[in-house]
Amino acid sequence: MKDYETYFESKDEIKIGEEMEVNIKDRDTFEEISVKAVISNKKEDFAPDECDNLWIEFGGHLGIEREQWYIKILEEKKEEVEDVAVTKKVKTSLGQKRGFMIRSMIEDREKKDE
Repeated sequence: MKDYETYFESKDEIKIGEEMEVNIKDRDTFEEISVKAVISNKKEDFAPDECDNLWIEFGGHLGIEREQWYIKILEEKKEEVEDVAVTKKVKTSLGQKRGFMIRSMIEDREKKDE
């Protein structure tokens, strides 16, 4: 049985016994994962050995309260990782920069004259 933890503002946010998406953290590896799961405050709602411990912190203006609940993970949501390409920076000579600056100044002056 693994241990996970998560946070909710109040118990009203939890759909007990229903499938819901939640972000949890593995208490052993500290890895954060997004899962589709069923959460309950009673272990009896699940078959033996099909649930894990879920430590939930409830917070609000009155302070934080921690309770042990139970979670059955149905599906782990994988993050899509984008491929990143590195492009080589093209060096621009000082003469090219000066030429661009002069051309843009001339274009601005011509626009004002129109």
